[in-house]
Amino acid sequence: MTTVISTVELPAAPERVWPVLAGPAELGRWQTTHLGYQGAEPAAFTDGTTFTQKVRVMGMPAEVTWTVAEVAENARLAMTGSGPMGITLRSSYEVEPTADGSRVRLCQQVQGTAVAAVAGPLERELRSAQEQSLARLRDAVG
Repeated sequence: MTTVISTVELPAAPERVWPVLAGPAELGRWQTTHLGYQGAEPAAFTDGTTFTQKVRVMGMPAEVTWTVAEVAENARLAMTGSGPMGITLRSSYEVEPTADGSRVRLCQQVQGTAVAAVAGPLERELRSAQEQSLARLRDAVG
């Protein structure tokens, strides 16, 4: 299993960060791996919502079918997913208040037989994508 965690401090309250971080229509503004949705874009991420996301990882397009496992408004969004070649994923976005705004934490776990062969490069790619995404999130939140 490959696990990557990244954090960023933002000078905005969780209530300002959350709509951008957890809004289905907003993912394209900040998430660098997001290419769009296969089928209908979810109106909102709520417990049990299922959707298919088109992504690009390590230069390759893929589709991931996600199920929202937990939503705590202004605090946490957690999802489980399945991708090509039997890959399973867990992703969580967390926001916590700080004295100067918010701390955002992204955590991604990827596992499966296909992952073992590319674990090192995949971890580097995911870390880079997370860091770029968090920089874009900072810009999107303003």
